[in-house]
Amino acid sequence: MCDDTVHTEPNQRCGVFIRIPGNNNRTVQSVLDWYPKKGYFGWHCSQLCEVPDEVLKTCFSFAIVRNPFERLLSVYKTNVSGEEYSFEKFVNDVCSDNTTSLDPVLVKKTRPQWTYLTNLENDILVDFVLRYDTLHQDFETVVKELDLPPTVTIPYDVSPNIENVLVFFTEEMKKKVRKFYEIDFVTLNFK
Repeated sequence: MCDDTVHTEPNQRCGVFIRIPGNNNRTVQSVLDWYPKKGYFGWHCSQLCEVPDEVLKTCFSFAIVRNPFERLLSVYKTNVSGEEYSFEKFVNDVCSDNTTSLDPVLVKKTRPQWTYLTNLENDILVDFVLRYDTLHQDFETVVKELDLPPTVTIPYDVSPNIENVLVFFTEEMKKKVRKFYEIDFVTLNFK
């Protein structure tokens, strides 16, 4: 669902932030929320298809993507973790065709990221994709495109170390994740 209550002033560039669930969007959203009355930011949505074409044509659109391994671990730790539901079972449930055992919120938070950002040919339809692993650097592009003051930055380090994340996955789990998120790995250039 879109929040389009904030509009930009004339001659200022608006932004469309596609918030893919499970990608720690609050980090960027909290920074951008400081500037709504100045007209720097106009829309934030969870689906690209919710944004009217005329808005996409005139606004700078962007989204954060996250390595699927890191995203799964983060969603599990912040929404599920417990002895009765192991991480391995969680990964198996997410990566199977049968997600009926998962809460609908978790299904949304673990859905492949390309489905939020591409057309049927897997062309990325946003103007800029921020990678969570290079968020500080990538956010500089958003600041420039939205004509924000150069002092606007991400307030803390969010840089993950994928090697630290992969230790939570068995080789079998890694294979399942790579297969289930294959289009994410290819389209969004994850390794």
